[in-house]
Amino acid sequence: RNFSIPHGMTSCLTLGPTLTLLTRSSLFTASEKTYLLRAVESIPLPASSPAPSLENAGELLGAAITRLVADLGLKTNLSSWKVPDADLEGIAQGAVGGLYGWEDEKKPKAADVAAMLKLLL
Repeated sequence: RNFSIPHGMTSCLTLGPTLTLLTRSSLFTASEKTYLLRAVESIPLPASSPAPSLENAGELLGAAITRLVADLGLKTNLSSWKVPDADLEGIAQGAVGGLYGWEDEKKPKAADVAAMLKLLL
């Protein structure tokens, strides 16, 4: 099923939460964590944020992207694009199934992706 969500809006919806999901799922390599840490060290963070580290850089960067999207007035949700809750599991399965080049044990779990998508309704 096609919901005709423009690519840029899909990024606004999912980029921040996806970084958080991948960080919490421990799916980033040490090298990727280093890149995330460099990125998060180059942006202003709220005073209440913990100090950036290799372990939390993805979550901090995900939160910063989510704040930026909101600050730009681009915050949206899946409901406004008429994506029904009943379709989330299939969308998650398709997203995880489309991750070519990832070893199966390193792919995020479809159930975790579906749970993330539920938060975006």
